Amino acid sequence: MTFVEVILPLALPKTLNYSVPEEWAAKVALGTRVEVQLGQRKVYAALVAKVEKDIVLPYKCKPILSVIDERPILGEMQISLWRWLADYYCCTLGEVMIAAMPAGLKLTGSTRIVLHPEHDLYIHQLEGELFTVAEALTNQQSLSLADVQLILQREKVWP
Repeated sequence: MTFVEVILPLALPKTLNYSVPEEWAAKVALGTRVEVQLGQRKVYAALVAKVEKDIVLPYKCKPILSVIDERPILGEMQISLWRWLADYYCCTLGEVMIAAMPAGLKLTGSTRIVLHPEHDLYIHQLEGELFTVAEALTNQQSLSLADVQLILQREKVWP
């Protein structure tokens, strides 16, 4: 069984562990973002800080919901720097993540999706669900993740 230690964009005192279902095991890696559930209903884009295989934890972990990135967006050096910053400035890794992560990579419930200004050049090349979302965006200025979930009739739309 594979487990991941993740950094959530919250001021939590420590990182959290999640199990990785077999369908996501090949895609999850250090520095990728994964979709995780915290509590009953909150879903977050968390950053994988460590991948561990065949360990025994004294508690049952929730599974990750999906892998957002195809390739890591951060490397081991950046995560080490984040750990040093959190220690040096007496803050949490989540607070460092909030400050350090570029806005375009932060996914929250308030994330809005908009068309690129030159969308006319590319929209005809899209297929399937991407075309459906792009077509909806031609009628509306922006869509929330919840709007995209309704349009596509899917629970998981972050990846």
